[in-house]
Order: sequence, then C-alpha cells, then structure tokens
Amino acid sequence: MAVLYIDECGEEGFSDTSSQWLIVGGALQPSRTILQNMIRAYDDFKSEHMQPNWYFHFAKASHDARLGFIHAMRETGLRAVAVAIYKPSIRRPENFKRKYFLYFYALRFLLEKATNWCRDHGTSDELHVYLSTRKGLKLENLNDYLSRVISSPYVSNDRMVWRFLRNESIFLAPNREYRGLQVADCVVSSIGKALEPSEFGLFEDRYVLDLSPMFHHDRLTFQHAVKIWPGVPVTHYSDRLTWMFARAGDRGLNSHSF
Repeated sequence: MAVLYIDECGEEGFSDTSSQWLIVGGALQPSRTILQNMIRAYDDFKSEHMQPNWYFHFAKASHDARLGFIHAMRETGLRAVAVAIYKPSIRRPENFKRKYFLYFYALRFLLEKATNWCRDHGTSDELHVYLSTRKGLKLENLNDYLSRVISSPYVSNDRMVWRFLRNESIFLAPNREYRGLQVADCVVSSIGKALEPSEFGLFEDRYVLDLSPMFHHDRLTFQHAVKIWPGVPVTHYSDRLTWMFARAGDRGLNSHSF
C-alpha cells in the first residue's frame, strides 16, 4: 500500500508581506518495506542524537540537525514530490483568494503525481493520504473540493487517476504523530529554503541538494518530482533555481515542471 505524507511551506496570501511561494509536497512511501526502512532510520537517528521526547520540526531544528536528519532519511526509499507555486506569476490572483483555494489547487497537482505513480507502478490498493494539520482546515473542506472537481464536465480530461483516491483514505494529523509527516515537513521546507529569499535576499540550496537521492528513484527525477506553476521569470534562474541543474544534468528542465 502506498502512502503520501503531505505538508506545506509558505503562505496562500497575496499581500506585500506574504511569501512569494506556496509549496505543497512531501514524501511518498511506496510499500511497507520502505515504511520499515524509514522507521528504523528515524529511530536510530533519534536514539543516537536526540532526547526521548524529540520529534523533527524543520523550523525549530538547527542547521546541523536538519542536515543530519536529511542524511538519515534520504536513502530509505521514500520519494520526494512537491508542487511549488510562484504567486507573483499568477495572472488572476483574485481567483485564489478564497480560503484554502490555492492550497487545494496545489494539492490537486500533487495528488495527480501520486496517483499516476500508483498506476505506473502497478499498485492495486488505494492511496492513503496523510495531511499535516493546518489552522482551520477540516477534511470536509477537502472532500467538498474534490467532489466539485469530480462533478466538473472537464473531469474526463483530468490527469488524476481517481480509482486510487477515496475520501475515507484521506486523513489529517499533527506532524509529531507520524514520522512520514516530519519527513514531508523536511522536504517542503528544504525546497522553500532554496526558492524563498531570506531577509537578506539569500537562498539556501544545501538542504534540497542533500535530499537529492529522494528525487532520483525510478522516473521520479527532478523533472518529474517537482512541479513549478505557473512559471518564473528567466532572471530567477541565476539566483534561486540553480539547484535544479546541479544534480539533474541536461534533462531539459523548464520552469513548469522539473
């Protein structure tokens, strides 16, 4: 059974003080064997370096703890996937000002990636999805959104493989309750550090580069694992997107999907 653990980095708002990026993504656990690998690696890291009540939270972790956690988890077989939305490139931001709408839009892209993976790898069971809790979000909100998508006349052209997705297999949980959600936090936050400028106008791509083994399983190279929507100005490639090319070689990456 495949499980997708999801977290987000950044904000949905469009004010002058909002983040430029909203990143929704996480870790895909393809099988119970991978789950066992992840649990073993996580528990070994915790017992060797942390206190008994510790759990990973990227924002609270030191630089060295972040790198240590990344190195512990990156060879477990988990697949990193994400959708990164560059809000300044959205032509009609007024269409996304309803609560959760931009989050759900990114989540839909992400679920497309995950259900396509299930189809391509011969998964017979439905995909289980664990979302990190966020203020005010309820499963009814997501189920209502998915119901509207399914009832749309355009659903026949949808890339989602709906047979793998069931409302009763989607769950909300705090990060500390699931190791997979903590890995999801690490994935989206690492991408966020590479894309979102700091208060000093700098970008940190070390975390996402060290995570690169998680992006290179099967067909899930950078080109397939991370999607940027709707695109970024060409000038951004030199200051914040160089990590795309550092490990991806000449795979023909572009601003929409890499």
